[in-house]
Parts: sequence; C-alpha cells; structure tokens
Amino acid sequence: MNIVDFNFQGLALVPLLTLIVTFLVHVSFGFAVFWDALQQRKQSVEKPVFVGPVIWGLATLLGGVLPAALYWVIHYSSLRDRNPSNDAQ
Repeated sequence: MNIVDFNFQGLALVPLLTLIVTFLVHVSFGFAVFWDALQQRKQSVEKPVFVGPVIWGLATLLGGVLPAALYWVIHYSSLRDRNPSNDAQ
C-alpha cells in the first residue's frame, strides 16, 4: 500500500461522516423543536403557530436547521409581535 491508496481510502470516509453528522443534527433539532412545541402547548397561553408540535418536529427532522430557525423566529424572536393590535374593526 502506498500513500496514494491510503489517501483515497481516507477520502471515502468523508461522505459517510458527513451523512452521519447530518443525520444526528436533523434528529437532534427535530426532537428539540418537537419537545419545545409540546411544552409550549402544555404550559403556555401562546400555542405553537400555524401547526402543532408533530408537524413542527417532522418539518425540522426533514428540513434540518432552516425549519428550526424559522420556528425560533416565529416563536421566540424579538421580530414577533407579542401584542397584536386589534385594528380590524
């Protein structure tokens, strides 16, 4: 075995490690968003927006970081209007 063969074998592990890390990130974020939405539904007056905890968890499980960031912006960001005015009269 020469150095070239060793380098090609090492490079073959990169996609596998990337797949494993991506899978772990998706599962972790999916579970965290599901758990947070479930706790928000049980303990808070404010319910999860648009859909329930299961859909938020599945969206994050399939979509990864982007749906998790969207969940955070909708539910916890200072961009959210916590006191919507009732202008429709």
